[in-house]
This record gives sequence, structure tokens and C-alpha cells, in this order.
Amino acid sequence: MRLALIIRTGLKSVEELFDQGIDARVGIGLGKKEYTGKSISESDGEAYQWSGNILDSLKGYQSKWRAKTPWERRFDLALT
Repeated sequence: MRLALIIRTGLKSVEELFDQGIDARVGIGLGKKEYTGKSISESDGEAYQWSGNILDSLKGYQSKWRAKTPWERRFDLALT
């Protein structure tokens, strides 16, 4: 999560990138990894599925950052 924050703030701190509207969407899924493929696109498990679903869902929201966990007490961090 720290790295995701560094990437987003780094992009916003470079004036040329900020002026062009360059940004990043971050979807973090914390969960079980059930299969490790040769590439990330071949791997499977809760973490991979949740992060992909989060990235897809961010297209319709102003928020650029979300995380999902398997724990009952969930959190949703929104950084715009």
C-alpha cells in the first residue's frame, strides 16, 4: 500500500505529468493465492480476482484507490 501511495503521489508531484492528467488506478486485493502461473495474468486466487474486480469498478468512480480483504472488518481507502 505504501508503494501504491508513493506511485500516485509521485505522478502528481511531477508538474508535466500533472498538467497532462497522468494518474494511476490502484486496486489491492489481499487474500489467498491459489495458483501461480508463468505470468501474473495466469495466476489465480482471491487476491488476483479481487484486485482485478476493484480496478474494473474504479472506472466509474472518482476514487483511484481501493483495497479489499477477506476479513469481516473491511476498509476502503479513497484517494482522489
